[in-house]
Amino acid sequence: MKKIIFILFVFAFSLSTYSQTATSQQGRYVPVYFNNNYTTSLPMQKTAPKGSVYLAKDWKTATIVLRDSSYITNVKANYNFYSKYVEILQNDTVKLLNFSKVDWLIFNGIISTDFYENGSNFMLNYPELGQCDFVQVLARGNTATFIDKLGLDLIAANYNTAIDAGNTSDTYVLKHEYFVIKNNELIKIRKTKGSVLSTFSDKKDELKIFIKNNKLKMKNPKDIAQVVNYYNSLYEQSTN
Repeated sequence: MKKIIFILFVFAFSLSTYSQTATSQQGRYVPVYFNNNYTTSLPMQKTAPKGSVYLAKDWKTATIVLRDSSYITNVKANYNFYSKYVEILQNDTVKLLNFSKVDWLIFNGIISTDFYENGSNFMLNYPELGQCDFVQVLARGNTATFIDKLGLDLIAANYNTAIDAGNTSDTYVLKHEYFVIKNNELIKIRKTKGSVLSTFSDKKDELKIFIKNNKLKMKNPKDIAQVVNYYNSLYEQSTN
């Protein structure tokens, strides 16, 4: 019985000491022990996504061809993949034009002009292209057409608290998928020499020589466009 009374006395004393410590600073809880190592295992708060949601890095001088065949010329514009609006800069004010009203978005550069066509124009024959906002036609011919299907990807943050490494924020990146329309068939291709030659196997030998002589790199879409244009020219020559 004395042993039980002693244990209860020790418990009551400990509780009283804890209460005094916990309320010692103006009634606020003050922990007696704190494990600093515990916080290292907690996930970090995500920061705002990095990267860009825009087609171009900056405003571009543009011509915008609308669905009703009217057009807007000589304006500063860009396309926002996230909001799906063509943004037009006018007198320091940004005007918004829904992409569904746009047939062509044309960026007029000093060296080259980039043409972006509304993906819905391909919906009837090539639904895979029709499901995107814009495609860029990099090479067009009677035999083959080379297309860049554009989109926006969000790469998830991969921060690892255990090793304190990785990205703490998601990142937006412009997504490119490449296709060739040949004999009314949509063919997805990779940016490799093997994939390109396999797609145009009927002129494989001629294209191998053309690639070698012009020192073309199939990692570069513009070089692939040269190959497609040359491929089309071979068929044009044979029909003349």
